[in-house]
Amino acid sequence: MIENFLSNSGYATWSQTIIVILSVLLAYITLVSNDRNINVANALSFVQKYYLESNSLALKSLSLRVNQFDRVQEAKTLIVGYDPNSDASFNILFEKARPLVRSSFGKQLTIEEQLC
Repeated sequence: MIENFLSNSGYATWSQTIIVILSVLLAYITLVSNDRNINVANALSFVQKYYLESNSLALKSLSLRVNQFDRVQEAKTLIVGYDPNSDASFNILFEKARPLVRSSFGKQLTIEEQLC
């Protein structure tokens, strides 16, 4: 039975068709995986540039957030008897902290000046 199948001329056509289909499938998988590798490499490069360069936007925005946090902590010490439980929306704290934050921004360079 196998001899009849192998001796049939249609066998060569089927085997060629299977080889071509497998080759195309393998080529497609290779292209897709290479595109994914390139996309991952590009994304990692962007993240590295965004976070690790000395004048990156992420570092500058982080310094702004840290500066604001420091001024808010400073404002807590300036309010005598401040109780965070009684100030659920932080209105009293932020009322005292806003002038401190504004004054500290006036002393610093703007983000545009820092990035240039």
